[in-house]
Amino acid sequence: MQIPTTLSFATVIALFAPLVMAAGLSFHELDVDGNGLITPSEAEISSALIEQFARLDSDQSDDLSPREFARFKQ
Repeated sequence: MQIPTTLSFATVIALFAPLVMAAGLSFHELDVDGNGLITPSEAEISSALIEQFARLDSDQSDDLSPREFARFKQ
């Protein structure tokens, strides 16, 4: 009985770790070149962010503004 609980917990951690890691990063940490936008290549540090990139990019400019990135942090 203990093993399935441990495995389930490990699975949850593995699935949510990328999201937690990205959630801990600020916009400025992700904006490596300092241009005030996050590009797809800068977003690649987080699989969760890159997977949601197109949805978050509401103006379809192929980058994320601070306002667009804030929706990811919610």
